[in-house]
Amino acid sequence: MAIIFGTVQFQEHSFLTIWQRIATLGIFMIMLLVLFWTKAKKPWAVIAVLTAVELTANAAIVQSRVGYTDAYKYHDAVLQLKDAINPIRPDDTDFYRINKDI
Repeated sequence: MAIIFGTVQFQEHSFLTIWQRIATLGIFMIMLLVLFWTKAKKPWAVIAVLTAVELTANAAIVQSRVGYTDAYKYHDAVLQLKDAINPIRPDDTDFYRINKDI
């Protein structure tokens, strides 16, 4: 679901926690401070480093929460489908052909 304010669109992502969103906003505010209100010699370098740190941290946090429990659910679904399809599946000894009618 997206929330629209004027021309800015904010999206809700289930994989980002509220603390990650707050940290991202905090780093964004630090970037603005570095860019406009400090006398940093290379503000773009500081902003690039902060951006890289923020993106790397968010990616690491999201990836750490991804588990292999979904693989078990997928395996279970495949087994259930096999059980449902096996009774109607033709034998391997049967020969059948699909041909286009002319």
